[in-house]
Amino acid sequence: MWTARTGLGLLALVLTAPPVAAGPGVVVERVETGGATETAGLEPGDRLLAWERGEEPGQPGAAGEFHSPLDLMVIEIREAPLGPITLMGEGARGAFSLVLPPGTWRISSRPDLDADDLDTYLQAEKKADEGDFSGAVERLRSLTDSTGETPERAAWFLQQSAL
Repeated sequence: MWTARTGLGLLALVLTAPPVAAGPGVVVERVETGGATETAGLEPGDRLLAWERGEEPGQPGAAGEFHSPLDLMVIEIREAPLGPITLMGEGARGAFSLVLPPGTWRISSRPDLDADDLDTYLQAEKKADEGDFSGAVERLRSLTDSTGETPERAAWFLQQSAL
């Protein structure tokens, strides 16, 4: 990709690599011990790719993909009360499909990030753990400036920086 830049009356053409998008889905960071998610077999490190809710009396089925941790929150709040949700993904054990019952799942997740963005995210977590909240916010907000981020993922990073 070519980018034109001007400065001091000069025009320069700069060759830049196109943004590299991270993989689809969300990565599970934590599951509640003894909760429905652990019982169903969800594990930290699993990548959730899609979900499905079958038809229930008076309710049509629904399905979709995960693009942001916000998607997971919406499914838990809006869809799970209507019936069990099947989550499809992949993890250390390979591809999986598991069913979560209606209720509170208590899953902590993050976007699937490329190596550089994951490093920045982990630095932000470390800063927050050390009590350096402004440093954490600065790193999280820098992730929203990434040209490869979708609006949903950027919104999630901004939400995290506000917590």
